[in-house]
Amino acid sequence: MPPSTRSRVPVWADHDHLVIADLDDVLVHPVPAGDFERAASWLDADPSRAGVLANARPRYYDIWALRHARWCPDDCWQPIWNRGPGESFAAAKFREVFARQIAIPPTLPPIAVRSAFGGLGVYRLRPALAARYRGLDAQGREVSEHVAFNVAIGEAGGSLHVFPALCVQAPRQHLYSAAEFAWSWRLAMLARCAIEAARPPWRRLVAP
Repeated sequence: MPPSTRSRVPVWADHDHLVIADLDDVLVHPVPAGDFERAASWLDADPSRAGVLANARPRYYDIWALRHARWCPDDCWQPIWNRGPGESFAAAKFREVFARQIAIPPTLPPIAVRSAFGGLGVYRLRPALAARYRGLDAQGREVSEHVAFNVAIGEAGGSLHVFPALCVQAPRQHLYSAAEFAWSWRLAMLARCAIEAARPPWRRLVAP
């Protein structure tokens, strides 16, 4: 290839994947190379698969970017911002965010989603380059920029999955902290954890 032609070839032309990562606490513990390789291999095994997104320990935390019919069908923050006058911020956030932050065993099969992120994603390069991030909705309200990007990939025919074995560290600031809540909410969380132990909510995510 002549030098003049090579200079016009995009630097990513010889690559198959786009890896997107948050540069915060999610990678404080390196993701094992074997888990990353398994996720990429699973992605490449079916041409309809467009991306795999990370799980997190101790709980999946990134509810804002999540879209799943049973788990989180809509923007979790809109009901919080638009809550009724009789509901506190703590009550709305507990319901919309913390109640959806569940522990997902790394041994589970991939979970199909319309959107997710979780601090780390591996995408097929071609469909990813055709999508765009957008952080505002039609009314000019702030939304998770990952949703528009992921939905565009899905509308083009690519499937996205949370890959449970690809696990990062959930940033502490995004998880429930008992110190931020009154005793009534602390007791509510203890009760919720007991129920979750008896009836793991991830079962309804992998049910046929």
